[in-house]
Amino acid sequence: MNLSVDCECGKVIAVSSASAGDTVRCSCGRLVMVPPLSEMRRRAGLAPIPQNAVEKVKSLISSNELPDNNLCPFTGRLADTTIWLRVDCESKWIRGKEPLNDHLKLLFIFMFGWVGALIALMRNSKPIEEFGREVYVEIPLKVSSEALNLTKMLKSHSKLKTAIKCSSAYVQLLNEYPSAHISLARNS
Repeated sequence: MNLSVDCECGKVIAVSSASAGDTVRCSCGRLVMVPPLSEMRRRAGLAPIPQNAVEKVKSLISSNELPDNNLCPFTGRLADTTIWLRVDCESKWIRGKEPLNDHLKLLFIFMFGWVGALIALMRNSKPIEEFGREVYVEIPLKVSSEALNLTKMLKSHSKLKTAIKCSSAYVQLLNEYPSAHISLARNS
């Protein structure tokens, strides 16, 4: 990314994003304030905050720039219909166990004695922890109407992953989320 600031003398000074908010010295000797990174990005015609791949894909879809393929990635023929795929980028997961209620604790103690008390105690010592978050995006893909009959292809995660590589935005998505899972969206 080419970022620069202007000196009062008329010279353009190339700066790095690391110098945002700092001052740089022009060859004329003047100190020039470097604006915050968001301002420099805006001046360069970029989004103030870099978009991640999911945001970029959603933005391209909303501006009708995706799907951008004209050939069906399955048949190689002219694409004449659009299917929607769901790309599950991240999933939340849970560690720990639901604590036992008082009735179950008493049942464990009554039925198993001190071993039951120990099990009930251990069960309550690990609280439930939630990690991660649900991140997914539904993406359009142009295919030929003949491809709609290839149900095995359309249900295969690996075939769908290969198929969406026809778009650079989708490739960026897969690079950012290499373990993403791809399937047909429910509305397809």
